[in-house]
Amino acid sequence: MASPRFLSHPLFLILTGAALLMVPPLLNGFPFIFPDSTDYLTLAPQIFRLPFYGLFITFFHWNHFIWGPVIGQCLIASHLLWLMVSLTSGKPAARHFLPFMLVMTLFSTLPLFTGFIMADIFTPILFLTFYILCFYHRRLSGLLRCYLFLLACIAIVTQIANLSLALGLFILLMVLLTVSHAPRRVRLKSVALTAIPILLSITAVLLFNGLLFGFVSLAPAGQSFFMANMIEYGPARHYLETSCPTKHYRLCAYRPLPKKANDLMWADGSVFWRLGGFVGMRQEAAEIVKGTLETYPNEVRAMIVDNFFAGLKTHQPGAEFLPQFAIPALRTLVRDKFSMGDLDALLNSAEIEDRIPHDALIAIDNVTTPTCFVLLVLIALATIRSRPPAFTMATATILFILGNVLLCTALSGVYDRYQTRVTWLMPMVLGLLLIAHLKKNRAREID
Repeated sequence: MASPRFLSHPLFLILTGAALLMVPPLLNGFPFIFPDSTDYLTLAPQIFRLPFYGLFITFFHWNHFIWGPVIGQCLIASHLLWLMVSLTSGKPAARHFLPFMLVMTLFSTLPLFTGFIMADIFTPILFLTFYILCFYHRRLSGLLRCYLFLLACIAIVTQIANLSLALGLFILLMVLLTVSHAPRRVRLKSVALTAIPILLSITAVLLFNGLLFGFVSLAPAGQSFFMANMIEYGPARHYLETSCPTKHYRLCAYRPLPKKANDLMWADGSVFWRLGGFVGMRQEAAEIVKGTLETYPNEVRAMIVDNFFAGLKTHQPGAEFLPQFAIPALRTLVRDKFSMGDLDALLNSAEIEDRIPHDALIAIDNVTTPTCFVLLVLIALATIRSRPPAFTMATATILFILGNVLLCTALSGVYDRYQTRVTWLMPMVLGLLLIAHLKKNRAREID
């Protein structure tokens, strides 16, 4: 029989929290997957995708254990949430942590992304590591600071969008530190702990693109994604219609272009790949983007605004968990790199057999996401004068989520996955504030 001391030990609680997060992918019968999961599992270098997430999960699966990355992500997330509960409410946090994790498992998108072999989980991890390093570094051991510092570096380099988000988050947190009247020494330490991971990540990305593809660029494929997005939503399509008679872009020969960016860039035998893909179209895409911005600036601004508000309403959990995403390349990879048993598990999973309860997930999300957003806005407004930790946490979360929506919808498009990967931060913050409130009230009663 386990002793009460064992049941309240941080290691036991973190492991149990990770086990709770494992429930959805275990019920699925296989880690949640997406076509991009193939590239991450093969570590194939691509000009349009950074390799660092694939390298990271290799240390968990070692080409033998497909569940390794999921276990690793669940442990990392559980540990970060344990830190957040402990740091924001004060120790001991044992009695509140598992109920908190149960709520996060049942009513947030967190377990969908810890169980997903995709780099998206590292966008909210970026937020958590930066927030802890900025506001609580004085309460961390040297070893824990080093761990969070390295985790922040990994979070930034897993996706190119995370680098832009990290820069914006850095500025936001420095402003919040200043308005919360943090001592100058604290602010300087926070600057070092968050700016250095950004600089190291920039260096790593430049070296990768320069050595492998010959482009000293942070996002050599970025112009192509932006061009495709502007073609889908109008501005670049209008620009090509008016400029093709004189500019002679190679794309002009294939008008009318597909209506959707995905069809333009990713369909079998697509125009984009016939013209050389990201390498062959790099210069032309840059010229089309520049021409569109100069010729139709108002249309581009309108597109960005429209996409932003569309993104705020587009947050269906598990929208990408669909049968058609078990593409032949992924099935072959799982069979050859892991085992026939893993392939059978994939093909019999709830995702591939279309047994994911999408309607239930949508029904829960349609209540939790807007409710949590409104509550956080109200908390931020109610505490704006005194600026306690509640104000800082609520404001940082809201603005980070809005920044993520703005960046992704403007440059890549309106997709549920981009929003749902961070929406779980809102119920997390509300849970943390509730726990802190309960502990404060209990302390008053004891006094």
